[in-house]
Amino acid sequence: MGLVPLIVVLGISFVFHDSLKTSALIISLLGGILPTYLLNRKYFSNPGKALSDGTIGNTAAVVGFGGAIAVSVIAGLTGSAFGGQVVALLLLAPHYIDRGVNTEALHRTIAISSGALD
Repeated sequence: MGLVPLIVVLGISFVFHDSLKTSALIISLLGGILPTYLLNRKYFSNPGKALSDGTIGNTAAVVGFGGAIAVSVIAGLTGSAFGGQVVALLLLAPHYIDRGVNTEALHRTIAISSGALD
């Protein structure tokens, strides 16, 4: 049953790709929402809260990914993972700590992302 929405998305995208171009992707993703809802509506207890939590989670993921890329680029520019960590932590840490981010998780994220372009 989990493949049904994916098949709908791929089917709509394939059928309308030539005529609608980029809009076919948007329409196909929206088309995948309907079977997902119909197949899973009995499991929905609070859709408003789920949408709110999903929006917050999506925003946090995008911001976190952008921060990890920034740290990786800084590490590449400084030529070392440690140099990237020093610069990134001086710039980013106060901002995140003031908002209550776990400092161990912040350090772990920066340590992992700084090694990418070392």
